[in-house]
Amino acid sequence: MDKHLFEQYSLPAQLVEDLRRQNPWWVGEPMRAVPPFKRWPFEKLISRLAEPIASIIVIRGPRQIGKTTLQQQVIPDLLTWGS
Repeated sequence: MDKHLFEQYSLPAQLVEDLRRQNPWWVGEPMRAVPPFKRWPFEKLISRLAEPIASIIVIRGPRQIGKTTLQQQVIPDLLTWGS
C-alpha cells in the first residue's frame, strides 16, 4: 500500500495506524483467524456483491451478532476476485 495514501487527507497518525492495524491485508499481511462456519447471510452478501451493479449494502444489527465476522469472512473471497 502506498504509504502516502492517507497523508494526502491529513488524517491523524494514530488514525492511520489504527486503519492499518485493522486491515492487515492492505499490506499483504494475513488476517486474524475468523470462524470457518458461515451463516446464512454470507452467501446472500457474496451474491449481491457479484452483481454487475452492486447496490449499496448495509450490514446492521444489534451488538455481538456477527456483523464484523461476516465482513471478515467476505474479505478473502473479494481479494481472490481481483487476482
